[in-house]
Amino acid sequence: MYTVKIRPQNIMREEHRSRMYGFSAVVIVILFILFTTTYFSRPASQKFGLFKFYTPNKDNEFAAIIFDAGSTGSRLHVYHFAKGGSPGSLPKLLSEKFESIKPGLSSYAEDPVKGANSLAPLLDMAKKDVPEEQWSSTPIALMATAGLRLLPLPKSNALLSEVTKLFKSYPFKLGEKGISIMDGTDEGIYSWLTLNFLNGGILGANRSSGALDLGGGSTQITFIPSEKETVEKAPKEYLKNIDVFGKKFDLYTHSYLGLGMMSARFSLLGGTEGPIPKEGRPVEETMLDSVCFPPGKEENWVFGGQKYVVKNSGKKFGFKDCFTLAEALVNSTVQKPVEISRKTFYAFSYYYDRAVEAKLIEETGGTIKVEQFEKAASIACSSRENSERLGGVFQCVDLTFISALLQKGYGFHSDTSLILQKKINDVEITWGLGAAFPLIKKQMDS
Repeated sequence: MYTVKIRPQNIMREEHRSRMYGFSAVVIVILFILFTTTYFSRPASQKFGLFKFYTPNKDNEFAAIIFDAGSTGSRLHVYHFAKGGSPGSLPKLLSEKFESIKPGLSSYAEDPVKGANSLAPLLDMAKKDVPEEQWSSTPIALMATAGLRLLPLPKSNALLSEVTKLFKSYPFKLGEKGISIMDGTDEGIYSWLTLNFLNGGILGANRSSGALDLGGGSTQITFIPSEKETVEKAPKEYLKNIDVFGKKFDLYTHSYLGLGMMSARFSLLGGTEGPIPKEGRPVEETMLDSVCFPPGKEENWVFGGQKYVVKNSGKKFGFKDCFTLAEALVNSTVQKPVEISRKTFYAFSYYYDRAVEAKLIEETGGTIKVEQFEKAASIACSSRENSERLGGVFQCVDLTFISALLQKGYGFHSDTSLILQKKINDVEITWGLGAAFPLIKKQMDS
């Protein structure tokens, strides 16, 4: 005789529910894999532009070419855009082509033709990157920064004249002021625009972040002040009103010429300001001797087209004495905005580079406390071996300067957090993107 066992209905329902959950999970995983595979295999123009999905439409796409003629090198940025979905909306950034060369234009002060011709390979790359049908309508501009600002006017004018001749031989749209020395204030504003376009801060003042840019010859700080005391104590020229794509912002911004990474290093190593020197100066005039440099082997260094020999001839080497020099360099020059430690700031360029070398962050970027720069500087200044371990023989002077600039210059508290990044969404955080915005206004309005 057979015995039939009847299973309770609640057990059967539980088993059915479990099978359904398992099946749903498998379907979700498959769909996720299909989406990510499809998305990341698409060209840049079909991905997200400022966090919105973009369907290609060649009639709405255009490009802009920006040359950043910095003190340590020249950098090419080719930005590809598409119009926003409605009038007055922001453009969508589709992709960026980036290349760079060294040395900077200012290093060719004695040979402007050679300096201009050094840019030809970058122009050729831009020509390959921009579709031929867009050449004549693609705006191009070269903006020089602190390297050329520090040159005598006749030398900088000679360089810019030769660069203009070269650029006019290419099929792009060069404006009347397309080759210029950029004002340091614009450099800070454009960096802020780039940062807040990429992280979405441009969508509203309450979402914006401050920008700290440390170049080779100058440094900039830019943010939206929210406290009355900041505005009242700021020099009038530090306050700027800008309008970008119909959005208005009131900014605190300033550029400190001579307080870039390389200029500050030169000062702290014992260099003196003056016209760019020529080769062949007496040996004693090319020697730099400083407490900020580790004793032992001498080091060759090129700054402003001049070769120097850096050494420490028995001077006391250590963080305290070097910091005293750095503090004196920034203390009488840099203003301290009262609200600075209560705001969110991104730091990039040499801030990021030195932090990566000192192993404070990974190459993907990260968040650190201001005091971590001081701690790293203290270690780098304790011995030559430690300095080299944290990035090289110049890490003592460089990290000490950064620490002094942030704390004694700007007035950041030691426990203030800074976000250090090189890129956002695979796009370089540099003033180049912000500088492209005025150039594409015609395309956006058409």
